[in-house]
Amino acid sequence: NIDSFETVWSTVRDKHWDARPGGLDWQAVHTEFRPKIEAAATTDEARAVMREMLGRLHQTHFTIVSADIYENVATEAGDGWPGFEVRILDGAVIVTKLSPEPGDAKGVIAGWEVRSVDGVDLRALLTKLQSDTAMQELSKQRAVQAQMGGPPGKSSHFEFRTSAGEDSAPVVREITLLKPRGNPTTFGNL
Repeated sequence: NIDSFETVWSTVRDKHWDARPGGLDWQAVHTEFRPKIEAAATTDEARAVMREMLGRLHQTHFTIVSADIYENVATEAGDGWPGFEVRILDGAVIVTKLSPEPGDAKGVIAGWEVRSVDGVDLRALLTKLQSDTAMQELSKQRAVQAQMGGPPGKSSHFEFRTSAGEDSAPVVREITLLKPRGNPTTFGNL
């Protein structure tokens, strides 16, 4: 836990775009929180200390994901996408935007619910993600999108529900992940 704390603290110190992250004296933050991490009796207590420390930054992109949730969202790396975008709405993953290229989304329709990808039940994943109160909405959205991604050219098995209610028959699509549109651009550490 102490090593994890030092990694989190030094990552902010070394990689944050502001020399005074969140307007804070980051060394003073270390001095304040190091005794708390040393006193933490469990991993959950240590995570709470690190979350409190990161909370001082008041920035949504900083979070600690527990190992049991990370294991459920760690997927095959790649920037491929299925040809549609989704949003989390009322505990469901809903298709909201389709690729403008004809045929990219393989007949998927905006408004459908994505129920599973390659056998991973997305409602169950959302339930697990929502059980961790420290998970920001953006992190939940990215975890779901990671389940739907992978290397371009990979074939993924998607199951959809086409209307509200559990009685509607599932629609299954085998979708080959597409290369992202546009050209990758970097700016500093982004």
